[in-house]
Amino acid sequence: VFYEMLTGKRAFEGSSAASVIAAIMERPAPSVAQIAPAALDRVLRICLAKDPEERWQSVRDLKRELEWIASSPGEAAATMSGGTRRQRLPWIVAGVAVAAAGLAIVSSLAPKTAVNRPMIQVDLDTGQEAQQPAISRDGTRVVFVAHDVKGQHLATRRLDQTRTTALAETEGAMRPFFSPDGRSVGFFAGGKLKTMPLEGGAPVVLADAEYPGGGMWGDDGTIAAVLGQWTTGIVYRIPSLGGSPQPWTARDPNVQQAAPHLLPAGQGLVFTSRGWNAGYRYTLRVALPGKPDSTELLQEASGARHLDGHLVFYRQGKLFAAPFDAQHLKLTGEAIPMVEEVAESEGLPQFDLSSSGTLAYRRGRETGRVVVRINPSGKVDRITPNPGGFITPRFSPDGKRLAVVEISGVQRRILIYDLARGVANRLTLDDRAQIVPAWTPDGQYVVYQSVETMLAVRADGAGQPEPFLTKDERTTLSFSADGRRAVGSRQNAQTNRGEIWIAPVESTAAGLHFGKPVTVASSPGLQDEPVFSPDGRFIAYMSNESGTYQIYVVSLTPDGRAAGGKWQISNPTGYNPVWPAAGGQVFYDDGVSGQIHVVSYTVKGDSFAAAPPRPWSPRPVSHYIAKMYDVADDGKQMVGILDDDSGPPETHLRLILNFGDEIRRRLAGGAR
Repeated sequence: VFYEMLTGKRAFEGSSAASVIAAIMERPAPSVAQIAPAALDRVLRICLAKDPEERWQSVRDLKRELEWIASSPGEAAATMSGGTRRQRLPWIVAGVAVAAAGLAIVSSLAPKTAVNRPMIQVDLDTGQEAQQPAISRDGTRVVFVAHDVKGQHLATRRLDQTRTTALAETEGAMRPFFSPDGRSVGFFAGGKLKTMPLEGGAPVVLADAEYPGGGMWGDDGTIAAVLGQWTTGIVYRIPSLGGSPQPWTARDPNVQQAAPHLLPAGQGLVFTSRGWNAGYRYTLRVALPGKPDSTELLQEASGARHLDGHLVFYRQGKLFAAPFDAQHLKLTGEAIPMVEEVAESEGLPQFDLSSSGTLAYRRGRETGRVVVRINPSGKVDRITPNPGGFITPRFSPDGKRLAVVEISGVQRRILIYDLARGVANRLTLDDRAQIVPAWTPDGQYVVYQSVETMLAVRADGAGQPEPFLTKDERTTLSFSADGRRAVGSRQNAQTNRGEIWIAPVESTAAGLHFGKPVTVASSPGLQDEPVFSPDGRFIAYMSNESGTYQIYVVSLTPDGRAAGGKWQISNPTGYNPVWPAAGGQVFYDDGVSGQIHVVSYTVKGDSFAAAPPRPWSPRPVSHYIAKMYDVADDGKQMVGILDDDSGPPETHLRLILNFGDEIRRRLAGGAR
């Protein structure tokens, strides 16, 4: 308005409201230096600054500046020259005086705090299923993962246009993020971290990324990215022009890191930590530049973004905002809810924020999952009537019951389904976290992990849970067919070696008792999910000792020690082995798409001969950080956990303009 008063024309032109908004966000502020004093041009440039923090913070300050210019035209015009500008000066000064008078009235009526812009919500119809949106720093363009007849790829759209454009050579892409100037995009596809220009050009491979956990492109040209949640599980620094990835954060074998977010001015890093052995809980952590150790910032939160002194994060289907001191890496006030029904993917939220304060997100509730029976043709029969946060199904030895973990808010509890009757009951009323259930071979007990220990409880619900392994020994546990041995895993933090151990088990009226464990496999990296063969002569487990997770089988002596034989049976990746009591087959999933594979085998003496793996069913299971399927001991029944896709695909992305102003308004008012 001020510019139009001075010049008689609008500062930003456009053929539609959307194009005007785009012009305001994208084009540089116009100048009046050719017709007005330098002091007035400076005032106008401050008024039109893109960053709200660089504008006048009080109408009183602006009023005083204009009054000075209006009262001192000679001094204000000292830098002016030329007849045209001298002729226009009286009119400009008169306009300034009117503006100053108007601001005097406004300032007398305005509240003491700065006036904020109203929040505006806009829906973008992309015409195809849209997920994982990213928005450029200036808020003028979005890029997202599209699903259509061509499969999964990236698509982009400028906010001042109605056309969505597919990006070539991005098949299978996921988790996109913008370069600081908005001209390029980073993404993960085909097990690689890639970048590519948006206006034409081929993708450039920067690093291997077998199981990516997101990334961000910093102002200094460095990309912070999680290249392998299951493998290294840490945040790396990667030069956007190419170079070797360098670790940023320290490795913790019990957690996976994801969703890195760089704080402004190189002040540090915020990332999401997922602790699988603490109930699959999500925690926000912060790390200083060049410091591998991190500090816990906030529990039950993920996917943080920084905006104008605030931290925006996801919790239980909602976005929250809290005041944040980026210099000291700490929250300085209470968090309040801002947006409801924000979608998530694999536990991470689907939203992004521009530096200009525009929020882009995919609308949806917390992803529900259903437990189903799956046959080899891909047909499914539902077990759970309603969707929920289900993970880690486990058949009882007789195949008549199913133990499954249900995550609901902060609760993690185990349910026991009677498959014939179609009813479920809680395993125990204990409120402590309950995850990773395993049955004893006689079906009498279910053992599971809790926050501080491993517990065993009678499967019929009688009695109380009894601890038998301490916090440092928590593990994914499996029993031999005769119930006399158990196999588990642990990580040696000092040597960075994973170990598979076997221990004797005694079951008495007083409960389960474990003897001294003996290591049967030890390798660099992580080892997990060990299972016995039906005859107890072999164990299968997953390991990333080669840099990629694979399924290995090792031979055992009759007394349960390592016999020296070792075979890789998976390809190209392998996770979460299952070895049914019927024998002859080992199952595993690929850890990426949720595809279940089966490996047939024969045993001759001490030798194990595996056939090439083949898909067991065309129906993949949900992708999660835990095992999402199981096979009954007869080798014929399979249960899987699938994402609930009963609703129509979401083809809209939602934008909220002036989201930063709304945060300040609500935090100032103490809204809940």
